[in-house]
Amino acid sequence: MSYLGGLITAMGIFLLLIALSKDTSVPVPKTSNTYGIEMPERVVNLQLMNEKQNDIIIASLVVIVGVVIILFGFKKDDDKKNVYSKENIDKIDNDDD
Repeated sequence: MSYLGGLITAMGIFLLLIALSKDTSVPVPKTSNTYGIEMPERVVNLQLMNEKQNDIIIASLVVIVGVVIILFGFKKDDDKKNVYSKENIDKIDNDDD
């Protein structure tokens, strides 16, 4: 199960890096201004900022879910030892002799 958690965490980190690298500005068309004031070449777009924020939140949640799966993931039944099984009790009884 920790393999799945590691995969989800890696995917979340990858998505987080993509979200952080998003550009939130858009180009402005050149216009001639008679007042001599320079217009900016790019301006910030609020919709792109909102999308970037949502992507960061979702990617962070994916990372948190992956870490929780790694920390609290269950193991397969084969990995757990049953100390009260007949084989283990017989082994303990034979060791006492």
